[in-house]
Amino acid sequence: MNERDILIVLGEELSALLGVAIPPRADLTAADIEGWDSMEHVRVIVSIEKRFNIRITAEESASFQSLGDISKLISNKLT
Repeated sequence: MNERDILIVLGEELSALLGVAIPPRADLTAADIEGWDSMEHVRVIVSIEKRFNIRITAEESASFQSLGDISKLISNKLT
């Protein structure tokens, strides 16, 4: 699965979780997405971990600046 495919899946997963349409754009940040606040961030991370069967450390989670960052991390963990 390449980073573009991961972005598409992320958009779908987060749209379902947060109840808003999220386009698969690498430059999107949590601030750009309605409903993604610090409390939802935990749910987002858990959802990503389950969907991709990976573990994300607290340090990794705190370093995310965009969906592109998340996609790159997932890609690295899947390879």
